[in-house]
Amino acid sequence: MLLSVLERLGIELRPPETPPAVTPQQLLQKSIEQQVQQVKTSTGIELPKYYNPAAMNPARYAEQMQKRRLLWGNKVRTCLCLVVSFDFLVYALAAALLYRSHDLGTVNKNIFYFSVILNVAKFL
Repeated sequence: MLLSVLERLGIELRPPETPPAVTPQQLLQKSIEQQVQQVKTSTGIELPKYYNPAAMNPARYAEQMQKRRLLWGNKVRTCLCLVVSFDFLVYALAAALLYRSHDLGTVNKNIFYFSVILNVAKFL
């Protein structure tokens, strides 16, 4: 009886629509997984499985790991900086020898040392 009254009024009674196939929680989880994958591809650092990605920012974790690697990683020492700065060191040493001299004998001796240092530096 109620249906006939509603139909006469032009109101159509339909069953409720089916809920959406994807819930908001699933959308949130997918976006978090995408963020984890994006951080992994850009930095190469993966969020460990024992961390909850929803509770932790994967980008911040990757940044911390990069800082940790820089701080505690093996430090490779190169000799390039020594070679580049060797010329400066030679001239600084020679200038210091000339500057520290006060009397004429010491000046002549230091000029000799200066020329020897420069000649040796040419062969290095």
